[in-house]
Amino acid sequence: MALFMATAAQVVEHVLTTGATGARVWVVITVSAVPPVVAAHVLHIDPSMKLEPAEEESPLPEWMREELARRAQEPQKPAEEPDE
Repeated sequence: MALFMATAAQVVEHVLTTGATGARVWVVITVSAVPPVVAAHVLHIDPSMKLEPAEEESPLPEWMREELARRAQEPQKPAEEPDE
């Protein structure tokens, strides 16, 4: 109910500040209602599953994990132009 009232207040405020008349009123009403409707939709999304932490070990071999960790510690070299 509160979300409906906030949406109505926002729409009315937009109509009044734009001074829209005629067919433009419906455009202003529609555009003004989009953000609260999206917010309501996002708030009511129910996750269908709970994510559990992975129990299995990394699929990478130990030597590869060590190499990746070593490379992550090295400073990155500056980019160079490719050879033609």
